[in-house]
Amino acid sequence: MKKTWIAGLMAAVLLLSSGWVLAEDIVETYRPIYFNGVLLENAQALEKLPTSYDDGDYLTWGQFLPYAAIAQKLGYATTYDSATEVVTSVKGNNYYQFDLKNHTTYLLKNSAPIYLYDTYGEWNGTLYLNQYDLWRLLDIEIEWWEPDAVYVYD
Repeated sequence: MKKTWIAGLMAAVLLLSSGWVLAEDIVETYRPIYFNGVLLENAQALEKLPTSYDDGDYLTWGQFLPYAAIAQKLGYATTYDSATEVVTSVKGNNYYQFDLKNHTTYLLKNSAPIYLYDTYGEWNGTLYLNQYDLWRLLDIEIEWWEPDAVYVYD
């Protein structure tokens, strides 16, 4: 009996640490986003983000915001090419390209290269970036301290 219990416990630990992402884990972390005080429709912030790499799927903890919803509010022309799975966003001398299939980026801010500090990922067809990287790319203020919502200001 004791061996069965220990084997069951070990199997549970392996499953939990294998990187499986449960939909309910993501849904529980949704927060509405307000841009300059106005609710962004169909946009939520996440505290858990599923990310996939060649060696498996992971659940990344952090504070993630939907890139396109915020970039478009700031006047970025943002497109998604479903054939190549590439998100491209342009405004003035800023050019940002996120290849969701190959996990690569090409980012120019004021015509100079800029790099992400954290991971990015896609959830339900939306590109999410860590709040720090979003702040650096788009020059916005983010207030995450509110327990029920996230506030973004340009």
